[in-house]
Amino acid sequence: MIQLNILKAEFIKSKSFVSLWVLFLYPLLVVLLHGIGYFFGNPNNFKDDIWPIFFEDLIGTWSFMFLPIYCALNVYSVFSVEDYTNNWKNLFSMGVSRNIILNHKFTIALLYNLIGNISLFLYGFILMFFLNYIKPEIPVFIDIMNPINIKLIFILFTCSLGIIMFYSIIVLWVQSVIYPFILFVFMSFFNLFIVLKKISIYYPLSAPGNAIHKLFGKEQYSIYVWISITIFFSGILILNLIVNKYFNKSKL
Repeated sequence: MIQLNILKAEFIKSKSFVSLWVLFLYPLLVVLLHGIGYFFGNPNNFKDDIWPIFFEDLIGTWSFMFLPIYCALNVYSVFSVEDYTNNWKNLFSMGVSRNIILNHKFTIALLYNLIGNISLFLYGFILMFFLNYIKPEIPVFIDIMNPINIKLIFILFTCSLGIIMFYSIIVLWVQSVIYPFILFVFMSFFNLFIVLKKISIYYPLSAPGNAIHKLFGKEQYSIYVWISITIFFSGILILNLIVNKYFNKSKL
């Protein structure tokens, strides 16, 4: 019961910051910008077989560029409350294990990440039906319940586990949220320069994009899923070590 109350409290605190804006508006902005550039930038894109190409480009752009930033924003939203209000002392004096508290924050970040990936698809489908309404000559033939959509969401979610954990470790190590976030933005842009190169397999931010690219190319993508999951569980051990052994005592 106590853990459930802590989870509710963390959700309410993160909700009061940027999380709800990030949760819904960030994927919507990505879809709108991609749609405007794709459809209205080139009238020749209005053709019968455009939707599979559009969704493939949208998911590819999201996975390589925007998803890593989205993951950082999720972690930022759940850790920034304590950082900006200097509430670490009160938080860790509740008589509950530090690991339990931080794991609840991490759970919320994962939940936000899952909802964000699902929202991307929903916004894409809404855009599809809207364009079909204003331009009936563009057919709607994307199957929303197609199993491939579930697989794509699963890949995006699991391959972003390593990104979220990686950012969480940096935040706790430097005991700040803003500087790691700025670093992650630059790392996301750097991701575009090494995309699909051999070195990218060792770059955590490249995992979602590489996996999606392999899936669309009908190649084996599971290695990126397993690498991200490995980073996730290894990161839990490191996270517990940081919190219990190296967390700045002045914060407490």
